[in-house]
Amino acid sequence: VRDSITGGLELSETDNKSKNRYLASKITPDYQTIEVMVKVDNGEYGVIYGNNNGAPSPNSVNLEVTSAGAVKYHAYDTSYVNGSKLYNAVTFNNVKINTGEWVHVTLVCDRASAEYRLYINGALAQTLAMENQLDLTPPRAMYLGRDYRTGSGLKQYNGEIMALVTYS
Repeated sequence: VRDSITGGLELSETDNKSKNRYLASKITPDYQTIEVMVKVDNGEYGVIYGNNNGAPSPNSVNLEVTSAGAVKYHAYDTSYVNGSKLYNAVTFNNVKINTGEWVHVTLVCDRASAEYRLYINGALAQTLAMENQLDLTPPRAMYLGRDYRTGSGLKQYNGEIMALVTYS
């Protein structure tokens, strides 16, 4: 997603573009699997998909690339209040996806086994424990290529996104 004016694409049901309204009604953070094809230049990072408006942010989910190239996922429960344990944040440090090559990333949030599994190009790359079972009902639209943070908190994605699919 490259847009020098606004950055990112809001998937909003009130968007004037009918395709974006349709996407917003289908893409919500309570899905348990996120798949995305990304190409992130070496050293680049940012939010691939999310709706966080600053930490902590109840009802938010973000999938990000860290500056080290790791995949980071964090989610805050509907009833999150500062200091509660109603959130999960995991960083998959065994991978580096900001290499300038196309990478297929799949994150599986497996509630039954209380774990997150990250697949890179179809191969299991890392498994991490899921601390909490969360109720995620998004209060606002999801973004592709950024989230709601602004100013110094802005983590606009610098790279390409070919496809994004979420499902349970």
